[in-house]
Amino acid sequence: MSLQENTANVLNSHLAAFAKGLDALVADYDQSSVIITPRKIFRGLDQIRSFFDAFLRELPEGFWNAFKLNSRVEDRQFALLVWEAKPWVLYATDTLYIVDSKIKVQTFASLDSNA
Repeated sequence: MSLQENTANVLNSHLAAFAKGLDALVADYDQSSVIITPRKIFRGLDQIRSFFDAFLRELPEGFWNAFKLNSRVEDRQFALLVWEAKPWVLYATDTLYIVDSKIKVQTFASLDSNA
């Protein structure tokens, strides 16, 4: 399997994991993984689990119906997602670095509405 195919497979798994729950989301990472946000860096499985647990618990009703993936770009071990979920998330971006079928580094930033 090429790097490109591996990246696409992991990204597909990750996107599908949101519908499956917390355990499925965390399964795309390993103990050396890191998620970098503007407010905090989450290192390792326990902190990544807490990041996604808080994210999922805080989602407003109707969020997934409003979710729209605007752009998906993959190049070898890297992937970029640009998405929105208006009116709550006006613009968001995730960049992922994938090694050995695991997300090793992910950055996440969003522009939220104040409505």
